[in-house]
Amino acid sequence: MSRGMKGCYVWCVDEETNAWLREAAGQSFLGVGEGVQAGAEAEEELPFRVLEAEEAAGSDRAVPLYEMAVAAGVFSGEQVVEEPTWVELPEAFRGGEGLFVARVVGESMNRRVPSGSWCLFRARPAGTRAGKVVLVQVGGITDPEWGGRYTLKVYGSEVVRGRDGEERKRVVLRPDSTEGRFGAIALEGDGDEDFQVLAEWVAVIG
Repeated sequence: MSRGMKGCYVWCVDEETNAWLREAAGQSFLGVGEGVQAGAEAEEELPFRVLEAEEAAGSDRAVPLYEMAVAAGVFSGEQVVEEPTWVELPEAFRGGEGLFVARVVGESMNRRVPSGSWCLFRARPAGTRAGKVVLVQVGGITDPEWGGRYTLKVYGSEVVRGRDGEERKRVVLRPDSTEGRFGAIALEGDGDEDFQVLAEWVAVIG
């Protein structure tokens, strides 16, 4: 059982099933016909220049890149967020406090964020969240080995009335997709153990 704790690799010979697995799991699997052998990790060249720590410290376009696949669908599986890689943003962007890069996988936000896109995020967004595209984590991280669960959606809220007549507010995370198979995710809870808005989506940059 311990083999599955660090992750598993799946090699699929059927192209259609392989595409389904990519979307369902919300993270990269080995592709068909990509020149990789079963059991070997698929390497992909980043669309950014990777910076050494000293070089990043002197650059106004340097931001950390976190190698976690944000699931733009249902919440992604438990993931371990590793130490970030420092990369250089495109010339049109500048770095800043709280900015970071992560990849989004899935079709439920494809009107704004195509699946597989590298996106720029701003951590701990200030002000109202209503109508913003946000990165949400569900479930508190108690052990860094297990990580958390993440999703990207449009943030909203609504008031609901319970059977006892008491009104309460719940958070509703809505998709923005060309495909009609995705539904909203309703979250009812108050604290960090239920959910946390980690960051606001800024732009697709790669």
